[in-house]
Amino acid sequence: MIAALLTGVVVGFVVSVPLGPVAAVTIRMALRRDRRTALALAVGSGAVDSVYAVLAYLGVAQILAREPRAMTAMYAIGAVVLAVLGVQSLRERPPPADSHADPAGLARGLATGALLTATNPAAILLWIGLAGTAFAGLALPRMVAAAIGVGLGGIAWLAGVAELSLRGGALFGARAVWIVRGIGGLLLVASAYSLWNALAPFRG
Repeated sequence: MIAALLTGVVVGFVVSVPLGPVAAVTIRMALRRDRRTALALAVGSGAVDSVYAVLAYLGVAQILAREPRAMTAMYAIGAVVLAVLGVQSLRERPPPADSHADPAGLARGLATGALLTATNPAAILLWIGLAGTAFAGLALPRMVAAAIGVGLGGIAWLAGVAELSLRGGALFGARAVWIVRGIGGLLLVASAYSLWNALAPFRG
Protein backbone atom coordinates (compact mmCIF):
# COMPACT_ATOMS: atom_id res chain seq x y z
CA MET A 1 0.00 0.00 0.00
CA ILE A 2 2.84 2.40 0.88
CA ALA A 3 4.59 1.52 -2.38
CA ALA A 4 1.43 2.34 -4.35
CA LEU A 5 1.06 5.65 -2.49
CA LEU A 6 4.68 6.61 -3.20
CA THR A 7 4.34 5.59 -6.84
CA GLY A 8 1.33 7.88 -7.09
CA VAL A 9 3.24 10.76 -5.50
CA VAL A 10 6.07 10.41 -8.02
CA VAL A 11 3.69 10.12 -10.98
CA GLY A 12 1.55 13.04 -9.80
CA PHE A 13 4.62 15.21 -9.31
CA VAL A 14 6.17 14.38 -12.69
CA VAL A 15 3.02 14.84 -14.78
CA SER A 16 2.41 18.22 -13.14
CA VAL A 17 5.80 19.62 -14.15
CA PRO A 18 4.89 20.81 -17.69
CA LEU A 19 3.59 24.39 -17.53
CA GLY A 20 -0.14 24.46 -18.23
CA PRO A 21 -3.15 26.59 -17.30
CA VAL A 22 -3.21 25.37 -13.67
CA ALA A 23 0.45 26.24 -13.11
CA ALA A 24 -0.02 29.57 -14.90
CA VAL A 25 -2.92 30.58 -12.66
CA THR A 26 -0.99 29.37 -9.60
CA ILE A 27 1.86 31.70 -10.57
CA ARG A 28 -0.59 34.53 -11.12
CA MET A 29 -2.12 34.13 -7.68
CA ALA A 30 1.26 33.82 -6.00
CA LEU A 31 2.55 36.96 -7.73
CA ARG A 32 -0.43 38.74 -6.18
CA ARG A 33 1.03 37.71 -2.79
CA ASP A 34 -1.93 35.40 -2.21
CA ARG A 35 -0.23 32.23 -0.98
CA ARG A 36 -3.38 30.74 0.54
CA THR A 37 -5.38 31.00 -2.68
CA ALA A 38 -2.50 29.58 -4.72
CA LEU A 39 -2.21 26.60 -2.37
CA ALA A 40 -5.99 26.10 -2.40
CA LEU A 41 -5.87 26.00 -6.20
CA ALA A 42 -3.19 23.30 -5.98
CA VAL A 43 -5.40 21.25 -3.65
CA GLY A 44 -8.42 21.60 -5.95
CA SER A 45 -6.40 20.51 -8.97
CA GLY A 46 -4.79 17.61 -7.12
CA ALA A 47 -8.15 16.34 -5.89
CA VAL A 48 -9.55 16.20 -9.43
CA ASP A 49 -6.42 14.42 -10.69
CA SER A 50 -6.94 11.81 -7.97
CA VAL A 51 -10.55 11.32 -9.03
CA TYR A 52 -9.63 11.06 -12.72
CA ALA A 53 -6.94 8.49 -11.92
CA VAL A 54 -9.51 6.27 -10.19
CA LEU A 55 -12.10 6.79 -12.95
CA ALA A 56 -9.52 5.81 -15.57
CA TYR A 57 -8.70 2.68 -13.55
CA LEU A 58 -12.41 1.78 -13.41
CA GLY A 59 -12.89 2.41 -17.12
CA VAL A 60 -15.31 5.32 -16.66
CA ALA A 61 -12.89 7.86 -18.14
CA GLN A 62 -12.50 5.77 -21.28
CA ILE A 63 -16.26 5.89 -21.83
CA LEU A 64 -16.27 9.65 -21.33
CA ALA A 65 -13.35 10.14 -23.72
CA ARG A 66 -15.27 8.29 -26.45
CA GLU A 67 -18.35 10.52 -26.04
CA PRO A 68 -17.96 13.47 -28.47
CA ARG A 69 -20.60 15.63 -26.79
CA ALA A 70 -18.95 15.28 -23.39
CA MET A 71 -15.55 16.24 -24.80
CA THR A 72 -17.08 19.19 -26.67
CA ALA A 73 -18.74 20.42 -23.47
CA MET A 74 -15.47 20.12 -21.54
CA TYR A 75 -13.57 22.07 -24.17
CA ALA A 76 -16.28 24.77 -24.26
CA ILE A 77 -16.43 25.19 -20.48
CA GLY A 78 -12.66 25.19 -20.30
CA ALA A 79 -12.50 27.91 -22.97
CA VAL A 80 -14.84 30.15 -20.95
CA VAL A 81 -12.94 29.60 -17.69
CA LEU A 82 -9.59 30.30 -19.34
CA ALA A 83 -10.94 33.41 -21.09
CA VAL A 84 -12.28 34.86 -17.83
CA LEU A 85 -9.00 34.21 -16.03
CA GLY A 86 -7.05 35.59 -18.98
CA VAL A 87 -9.00 38.84 -19.08
CA GLN A 88 -8.69 39.22 -15.29
CA SER A 89 -4.93 38.76 -15.59
CA LEU A 90 -4.62 41.31 -18.39
CA ARG A 91 -6.47 43.84 -16.23
CA GLU A 92 -4.26 43.15 -13.23
CA ARG A 93 -3.02 46.11 -11.19
CA PRO A 94 0.02 46.10 -8.89
CA PRO A 95 -1.09 45.02 -5.39
CA PRO A 96 -0.57 47.55 -2.60
CA ALA A 97 2.47 47.01 -0.42
CA ASP A 98 0.31 46.08 2.58
CA SER A 99 -2.04 43.74 0.67
CA HIS A 100 -3.33 40.66 2.43
CA ALA A 101 -4.86 37.40 1.23
CA ASP A 102 -8.49 37.55 0.23
CA PRO A 103 -10.63 35.89 2.96
CA ALA A 104 -12.72 34.26 0.23
CA GLY A 105 -9.59 33.09 -1.57
CA LEU A 106 -9.62 29.52 -0.24
CA ALA A 107 -12.99 28.64 -1.74
CA ARG A 108 -12.21 30.46 -4.98
CA GLY A 109 -8.83 28.78 -5.26
CA LEU A 110 -10.27 25.31 -4.66
CA ALA A 111 -13.03 25.89 -7.22
CA THR A 112 -10.66 27.34 -9.82
CA GLY A 113 -8.14 24.52 -9.50
CA ALA A 114 -10.84 21.86 -9.65
CA LEU A 115 -12.61 23.46 -12.62
CA LEU A 116 -9.44 24.03 -14.64
CA THR A 117 -8.42 20.39 -14.24
CA ALA A 118 -11.90 18.89 -14.59
CA THR A 119 -12.54 20.69 -17.90
CA ASN A 120 -9.18 19.72 -19.40
CA PRO A 121 -9.73 16.70 -21.70
CA ALA A 122 -5.97 16.16 -21.78
CA ALA A 123 -6.16 15.23 -18.10
CA ILE A 124 -8.61 12.42 -18.86
CA LEU A 125 -6.47 11.09 -21.71
CA LEU A 126 -3.35 11.28 -19.54
CA TRP A 127 -4.83 9.19 -16.76
CA ILE A 128 -6.30 6.69 -19.23
CA GLY A 129 -2.79 6.10 -20.52
CA LEU A 130 -1.26 5.85 -17.05
CA ALA A 131 -4.01 3.52 -15.80
CA GLY A 132 -2.76 0.93 -18.30
CA THR A 133 0.94 1.50 -17.62
CA ALA A 134 2.10 2.94 -14.30
CA PHE A 135 -0.93 1.60 -12.41
CA ALA A 136 -1.53 -1.60 -14.37
CA GLY A 137 -2.26 -4.65 -12.25
CA LEU A 138 -3.02 -2.79 -9.02
CA ALA A 139 -5.92 -4.01 -6.90
CA LEU A 140 -8.57 -1.36 -6.20
CA PRO A 141 -7.39 -0.55 -2.63
CA ARG A 142 -3.85 -0.01 -3.90
CA MET A 143 -5.15 2.06 -6.79
CA VAL A 144 -7.00 4.30 -4.35
CA ALA A 145 -3.74 4.74 -2.42
CA ALA A 146 -1.93 5.53 -5.68
CA ALA A 147 -4.63 8.05 -6.61
CA ILE A 148 -4.21 9.80 -3.26
CA GLY A 149 -0.49 9.90 -3.97
CA VAL A 150 -1.19 11.41 -7.40
CA GLY A 151 -3.03 14.28 -5.77
CA LEU A 152 -0.32 14.80 -3.17
CA GLY A 153 2.40 14.80 -5.84
CA GLY A 154 0.59 17.38 -7.93
CA ILE A 155 -0.07 19.54 -4.89
CA ALA A 156 3.61 19.35 -3.90
CA TRP A 157 4.74 20.56 -7.33
CA LEU A 158 2.25 23.42 -7.51
CA ALA A 159 3.06 24.44 -3.94
CA GLY A 160 6.70 24.68 -4.98
CA VAL A 161 5.74 26.76 -8.01
CA ALA A 162 3.70 29.07 -5.78
CA GLU A 163 6.54 29.52 -3.31
CA LEU A 164 9.06 30.34 -6.06
CA SER A 165 6.58 32.77 -7.58
CA LEU A 166 6.07 34.49 -4.24
CA ARG A 167 9.81 35.01 -3.96
CA GLY A 168 9.93 36.25 -7.54
CA GLY A 169 7.09 38.66 -6.86
CA ALA A 170 8.95 40.06 -3.88
CA LEU A 171 12.04 40.49 -6.07
CA PHE A 172 10.29 42.23 -8.96
CA GLY A 173 7.88 44.24 -6.84
CA ALA A 174 5.30 46.22 -8.84
CA ARG A 175 6.92 45.08 -12.10
CA ALA A 176 5.60 41.56 -11.41
CA VAL A 177 2.24 42.77 -12.73
CA TRP A 178 3.67 42.51 -16.24
CA ILE A 179 4.37 38.84 -15.66
CA VAL A 180 0.76 38.38 -14.60
CA ARG A 181 -0.42 40.17 -17.74
CA GLY A 182 1.82 37.94 -19.84
CA ILE A 183 0.21 34.93 -18.17
CA GLY A 184 -3.15 36.45 -19.08
CA GLY A 185 -2.14 36.47 -22.74
CA LEU A 186 -1.12 32.80 -22.54
CA LEU A 187 -4.43 31.91 -20.90
CA LEU A 188 -6.32 33.61 -23.74
CA VAL A 189 -4.29 31.60 -26.26
CA ALA A 190 -5.18 28.42 -24.36
CA SER A 191 -8.82 29.55 -24.34
CA ALA A 192 -8.79 30.02 -28.11
CA TYR A 193 -7.26 26.57 -28.57
CA SER A 194 -9.90 25.01 -26.33
CA LEU A 195 -12.67 26.83 -28.21
CA TRP A 196 -11.23 25.63 -31.52
CA ASN A 197 -11.46 22.04 -30.27
CA ALA A 198 -14.97 22.62 -28.94
CA LEU A 199 -16.07 23.73 -32.41
CA ALA A 200 -14.46 20.73 -34.15
CA PRO A 201 -17.78 18.83 -34.56
CA PHE A 202 -19.30 21.87 -36.31
CA ARG A 203 -16.45 22.51 -38.73
CA GLY A 204 -17.52 19.69 -40.99
